Amino acid sequence: MASFTELYILQEEEKAMLKMSNMLNDQLKRLQVEELALLSEIRATQTEGTVMEINKAQKEKSEESTDINQQPLADLSSVRDQVKQQDTEEEFDSDDEQDALKSFMGSLQSNTTQ
Repeated sequence: MASFTELYILQEEEKAMLKMSNMLNDQLKRLQVEELALLSEIRATQTEGTVMEINKAQKEKSEESTDINQQPLADLSSVRDQVKQQDTEEEFDSDDEQDALKSFMGSLQSNTTQ
């Protein structure tokens, strides 16, 4: 009879150990899920931080460009005078080119008639 009671006790201990094993496995799975959730939250926070840094840099850049746009414009009359001067120089250059072309054509015609 002693062996029967010992066997029964061992079976009950085995059941208790299996229950504990199942409970520990369940707890392990819950902890793994929680770990994944925390890792996901960390990644999201890092991504959000990166996005915030990018947005901040873009905002600073736009503020700098706004500052540049607020600087006074150069005197437009001086710019206009420079453009007129360049146009005048180009007209003189084109007149010189036309004269050179006419003299070249004239020399060709005189060479062909000879």
